[in-house]
Amino acid sequence: GLKGDYVRAVAMSPSGELWVGTNDGISRQLHQGKMSDFIAVDDDPFLQSISVLSIAHHNDGTVLVGTYTDGVLKLDGERIIGHLNTNTLGFDSNEIRSLVGVGDDIVLIGTASGMYVVRSTITQPFEIIAHYSQANGLASNFIASITVAPDGGLWLGSTFSLTYLTPIGPYQWQPHPVALDTFTDARNFFSGIATAERVWFATERGIVTGTIEGTDWRWLSRQDGLPFDKLFTINFDQQHGLWLGGPQGIIWIAQQQWQQWLQDSSHLISYRRFSELDGMVSRLITFGGPASTIDRHGRLWFATGQGVVSIQPEQAKEYALVPPQPIIEQVLLD
Repeated sequence: GLKGDYVRAVAMSPSGELWVGTNDGISRQLHQGKMSDFIAVDDDPFLQSISVLSIAHHNDGTVLVGTYTDGVLKLDGERIIGHLNTNTLGFDSNEIRSLVGVGDDIVLIGTASGMYVVRSTITQPFEIIAHYSQANGLASNFIASITVAPDGGLWLGSTFSLTYLTPIGPYQWQPHPVALDTFTDARNFFSGIATAERVWFATERGIVTGTIEGTDWRWLSRQDGLPFDKLFTINFDQQHGLWLGGPQGIIWIAQQQWQQWLQDSSHLISYRRFSELDGMVSRLITFGGPASTIDRHGRLWFATGQGVVSIQPEQAKEYALVPPQPIIEQVLLD
């Protein structure tokens, strides 16, 4: 029932309904948690031909949809009640990679031209409050991800850099570019997640993590045991297991493993990897906003190049695919 197979964004509504954005449009679940029950959201003719990059559920019950070429749409149910694009005074990009709601009526919009702070209500869908770009301190204008820290700070990931924004007032921040070359070779920050103590990022060179205040930076890559480096999405399950997704499949790292690595950087990570052998139609996890989410039952959902993949962490941890023992019949030495 999905409208399109190449999925870029998956987002869970407050009621537990999954919304899926693809390069062909938007779909939503008819019944919570059932993989097969989806319906296209395309009653409006404009929705029938959009390419979706990001989805977010707003506090007022509406849905925000970021597109590749058409800016941001605000939906009340399946009806478009607002449209923010380059035809709007002060808005300079139609490529919307990230959408995050903060507070009751504020939305942060990550674009190819910086981050916009927008007030959004039912009666006034979009009112631009501020615009952050390289002109006022960002390391890059291209914003791939927005991660909100518990202290109200923001981490802006880019395909070129990482910037931390210190809160200095209500919906006001002071940008501080991060000196990546002092601790990592990673430059492309595709997504992030903040816990109570640390912030974690999925990059093209593995995982980068630091404390919330931006110290104690650590870099986890293939040299530390990961099966591949390029990662597009990162999430934690309810047991604090770490889930990563990239072009070569899904990786699960148990809490004990990543905690041991934080305590001892020489510790090689043990992991479990999932791909077509485990039931995925395509191992390609895509780059979207967000490309993975977790539902109220603890199930993880991933955006892939061939639909949506659902994983129940408890079942995945018990599952083991053990290959048969090889029998060596001949050895040749030149």
